Parts: sequence; structure tokens; C-alpha cells
Amino acid sequence: MIAGDTPQHPLQRRARAGEPRPNRADGHVECLGNLAVLESFDVGQHDRAESLLKRAVGQARDSGDGIQSATWAVLALADRRLAAGDLANARDLVHEIAAVTDTREVDALAARIAQRAIDTHQPKLAAEMYEFLRERNPTDRAVWQPLLALYRELGDGDHLSSVIASTLPSLTEKTERNALRLEHAKFLIEKLKRHHDALDVLRDALVDDADNLEAAELYESTLRRLGDDDGIAEFLWSRFEDAQRRGHRDSTVDVALRLGDLLENTGSPDAIRVYRAALIVAPDDREILRRVVAQLGEHDAVPGGRQRLGGGASDAAAGAGHEGHRTRCARARGRQRVSSGRRRSRGGGGCRAAARRGHATRRATRRRAA
Repeated sequence: MIAGDTPQHPLQRRARAGEPRPNRADGHVECLGNLAVLESFDVGQHDRAESLLKRAVGQARDSGDGIQSATWAVLALADRRLAAGDLANARDLVHEIAAVTDTREVDALAARIAQRAIDTHQPKLAAEMYEFLRERNPTDRAVWQPLLALYRELGDGDHLSSVIASTLPSLTEKTERNALRLEHAKFLIEKLKRHHDALDVLRDALVDDADNLEAAELYESTLRRLGDDDGIAEFLWSRFEDAQRRGHRDSTVDVALRLGDLLENTGSPDAIRVYRAALIVAPDDREILRRVVAQLGEHDAVPGGRQRLGGGASDAAAGAGHEGHRTRCARARGRQRVSSGRRRSRGGGGCRAAARRGHATRRATRRRAA
């Protein structure tokens, strides 16, 4: 807003410095115009100042040099229109002046118009301004992220996909690429209900960064929405093996807890083996230690066994040597990891067949006991 501006406003800087346009012989005319407008603002005559700005813009449009002969007036007038809430005219002035004046001033004004449009619930106008900014700064997250949020709000899948397709190849940081992919996946899940397509996007994110916990959590929750218990188990087993192999502490602990919950809920004895294996990577993690102690059964009862498990990783290492049938099955799946980038076959592999036989055996045992 120009009213009450500090001397840092571009119009004030130019006027007070008496800065003419260097490529115009009559630069003093622009300087005098600046001063006249400035004096009007200084004494609170905003209507008069805006009238002078409009006159300067009109004269520039009719001149041989065109609008570039009064860029100062166009920027100041656009700022006034923004302050008055006339976002459409402010937008039009920005487009008119974009190619012939200082990029930073235009971009800053366009960003303010976009934010005001968001604040006043005009998402289409806000999206238009962010698209304008994206053409000039395609890798700027402060531009493409709110633009994606606007397209999600509008339910505009075509434009959202276009932003992603054109922006992703230009991003050099994996955190930036995955922030973009996560926005895409959320849109596919929340707005379009295309869960399988979202899983493909999330697989790409995990290939790019296997330790992206947000992408992993969204992948797992999406499988859970689909009721794909086998898919959840395979996903967690493959992530657990991968995190162990790389020795990544945070991922190992995160997946061990998730996988352990799944195994405990199904009554599998492999939960204790998962926790013990996790202790090799994170021997002092309190939650993993607590779960190991809680899972100890009669077959683990040795004098002082609980104290030794709580105090170091030697027993954890010994227990991890017995990964058990489920871990061997996970390896026998041909390492069908997320990094394959392809949808897993729904056919029954050796591991699933073995798991089904194990479940059937346990069910039969329970029936006989009953």
C-alpha cells in the first residue's frame, strides 16, 4: 500500500533521488511526474495522485515509446489498485508491464496480488498469478507449492498434472522433488480417489529417497484404505530389510515398530525377531527395548535374560541371527521392492503360499483344540 509508505517504496526512491530514465532525452519529465505524484501522496491526496498516475499511463501508451516510458507509473497504479481491492485491474497492469521493467518489482507485486486473491477467496485469479510467476521462476517452491494447493482446491487435475510434469524435471534436490510428488499423491487420493495411481507416484518418491517417512506412511495408509493386507506386509518387510542393510537408524526403528504392530496383531511369533534385528541398528532405542522385553516368552526365559537384553545389543545380535521363516520368505519374493517401479503381481508367490499354509495350519490347530 502506498499510503504511509516508507522511503523504501520504488516510486519514492526514484522520485526523491530524481532518477530519470537513462535512455530518454526527456527523462526529467518522468522525474517531475514522480515528484508530483509523491507530493500528492505525502499530503494525503490519494485520489489526485491516482488520477495523475492514470494520466501518466495513458500518455505513455499513446507515445512512441509505449508503456515502457512510464513503468514507474504502471507499477504505482497497480499497487494502488491492489490496495483498493481491485485485483483484476492490478493483474492486468502487471501483465502489461512484465516484459519491460525490473523483474524483482514485478514479481513482488504479482506475489502480493496472488496472496490477496487467496485471502479474499478468489482461487482462480490466485492461480493465474502463480502461473505467471511460475513461467518466470519454474523451480521456486514458494510459487509451485501454493499453485498445486490451489489446483487441488479447484479440483483441476489437468492443470495440476501439467505443473508437476513441467516442474519435476527441473528440480535438483530430492526433497523438492518428493514434496512435489506428495502433493500429487494427495490430490490423486483425496480428490480423484485414484489410489493405485497414487501408489505409483509414492513408489517413485521412495525410489528417490528410501528414508522419506512421510511418503512411506502415506503409501502404507493407502494400502490400508484398499484393504490390501498382503501388500502392507510385503511393503513393510521389504522396507525393513532395506533399512537394515543400509544401517539407517530412523527408518529401521520406524518400520520395525510398524511391522511389529502388524505381526503382533496377527499373532505371529516373528515380531520378537523383528525387534531384535532392529536392536542391531538401534541398540539403545527405548521403545524397541521395551517391546523386546514385553515379547519374551517361556522359550526366551534364561537367568538374567531380560536384564541383558535391556543393557546391550549382544543378545539382540544373537536373536537377530534367527530371522525365521517370514524373513526368508520376504527374501524369496525376488526382492519385489518399491524400487521396481512396477505394480506387484497379485499371483501367489512361494512366500504367500507358505504363509497361507501356515495360517491354515494354525486355524486347523485351533479348531481341533476347540
